[in-house]
Amino acid sequence: MTTDPFRLRILKAITDALKEITPGNGYPTDLSDYTPAGGSTTVSRVYRGLDWPATDAELPAVTLLDRHISKTEQLAEALGIYTGALNKPVMPFDGSNQVNAWRLRLKGFAVDDLVNPSDNAIVLLTDVRKRLLIERQRVHPQQIRQPDPLGMGLVSANGSGNAVVDLLVGRGELRPANATYGHVYWHLDLVLSLSEDGTSPYA
Repeated sequence: MTTDPFRLRILKAITDALKEITPGNGYPTDLSDYTPAGGSTTVSRVYRGLDWPATDAELPAVTLLDRHISKTEQLAEALGIYTGALNKPVMPFDGSNQVNAWRLRLKGFAVDDLVNPSDNAIVLLTDVRKRLLIERQRVHPQQIRQPDPLGMGLVSANGSGNAVVDLLVGRGELRPANATYGHVYWHLDLVLSLSEDGTSPYA
């Protein structure tokens, strides 16, 4: 029994993975925690649940959010399942396990290059995609050749019914400065295929 529900554990695992993006690990970007000048408290560069970084946040920074699903997307997915274009695993009705697609959106913020404002943002996006794709290829340490994205454990191994089956990383999209945020930024979509036991979210 853990103190965090399964989906929060996933978000924390993504956060920890992104914090490993450091020059010491071979990346030009540094997303490790830092202590502001004159401060004594460590601050994270990776946030969960913030749409925009704090005005005093040191860049680069990344935020993790649920992605809003439009009605058009919902209808398209429903039509795909109905017509057979999408193969959705069938789970027994007498159990509490479900296979769900969880859509997340990451947003990245870097210091603008003075001549070409998007250059540093592209470097940050590249490093984040690389780290997430490495995580997608993670295999279970004991179950040979069994994929274990984010190291959350296999359904058969952890016995909880909760597992990350796959993690799909989007291409990312750069966005220009706007009235809300006066610098270049990007967003990157993730789709996690989850096996979930809704009656045991803390297992």
